[in-house]
Amino acid sequence: LGYWQVIHPSAIDPATMHLEVFADVAVGEELTLMNSSEEELETGILECANTHNFPSSEVRGALVVFCAGAMLAIKDKMDQISRKLGRALGGQPLLGYHTFGEQGTFPNGTLAHGNLMFSTLAFSNRRKRPRVINSMTGHVLEEGQPGFQN
Repeated sequence: LGYWQVIHPSAIDPATMHLEVFADVAVGEELTLMNSSEEELETGILECANTHNFPSSEVRGALVVFCAGAMLAIKDKMDQISRKLGRALGGQPLLGYHTFGEQGTFPNGTLAHGNLMFSTLAFSNRRKRPRVINSMTGHVLEEGQPGFQN
């Protein structure tokens, strides 16, 4: 795929090596176990807020989606992170919510279910070309480029 589709485990039985997840996995599909530190989660959220292609002074508001499972790992820091997120978005109003299971556009342009994801939709008063950003690699696809699908 060229990127990771993160899937949240729901149950692990070490005795039987049985793993249940909150998403569809095809028989024979390879799974890779991953982890993240609290600092990496915080940094990722703030980087996602800074990926809009206009100055924060032009932000008029934002919608923020952050996985509830990931939020629970850093819940003691969420007030501090929310304040930093607000500053990164120019101090404008934002609405944030935590979900168990997210839908989104992946770097290849496909829409799919994922877990442990976060995204920010920043509103501005000027039109920008749509683009998709892989938050893991920083790779950007803009409207009109090969691989970008509307």
